[in-house]
Amino acid sequence: MKKVFVDTNYFLRYLIKDVPAQSRQVSALFKKGMVGEVALVTSVIVFFEVSWVLSSYYGFEKDSIVKALGGLSSLDFLTIDFNQRDLFLEALDLYASVPKLDLEDCFVVVSALGEGCVEVASFDRDLLRVFSRGE
Repeated sequence: MKKVFVDTNYFLRYLIKDVPAQSRQVSALFKKGMVGEVALVTSVIVFFEVSWVLSSYYGFEKDSIVKALGGLSSLDFLTIDFNQRDLFLEALDLYASVPKLDLEDCFVVVSALGEGCVEVASFDRDLLRVFSRGE
């Protein structure tokens, strides 16, 4: 089966629908993924880019970003980073509950905890505080 990597701008067109012709292309590709005509894959870093664009360019609030990324990451026809979906969803949950950390820092925290690290080498005090609480 043909594998197709889905980049940031495809997800943005799917969510925002601000370029109708491109939104239709995304829908067509996602339909092919749903019925198994193609295998769709992406990277966690793409979701970080989507988060950044939604926040900085489109002015989305955190709760809307969490909802959008949660919806995207739950698409069962999409493979994320060789099965890092669960780690990303854990970071997304932490991001929703911790006001001072961005999504990238939340991913660092859950990755470090998941690897059994007892310390994070960082100058980011908020990240260190959240890590030390084991959230």
